[in-house]
Amino acid sequence: MIWDFADQAEWGLLALRLAIGAIFIVHGWPKVTGARGMAAAMGGGEAKPVMVGGFTLQGIVEVGGGILMILGVLTQLVAVAFAIIMIGAIFLKNTQMKTGFMSQQTTGWEFDLVLLAGNILLFLTGPGEIAIQN
Repeated sequence: MIWDFADQAEWGLLALRLAIGAIFIVHGWPKVTGARGMAAAMGGGEAKPVMVGGFTLQGIVEVGGGILMILGVLTQLVAVAFAIIMIGAIFLKNTQMKTGFMSQQTTGWEFDLVLLAGNILLFLTGPGEIAIQN
């Protein structure tokens, strides 16, 4: 092998944690601040309290988990929660939204699959050495 970067794998885990954490914070924040509107859109114009609560709770998990993921705290627990969210997203896109793996008109579920795989990796490996809690 020309280059051996195996001893630099910790930097790769940090990069993955930063990316996944940022993505979940960005996608979770609108669920916290706009849960009523999201619930109304999903409920056909009616913001059912259960849906509002569900969006709010998911948003809190995504934002809080994203912060923990970036810091490298409770990484494996957060990765499990995020993996469950991504399995749900893939299921929703396949069954309710009838979205293909890739789509030109909307977001397919290929992005969700990559996030699922990244979270499985972090669950299996932990946060790496460059973390507050490893």
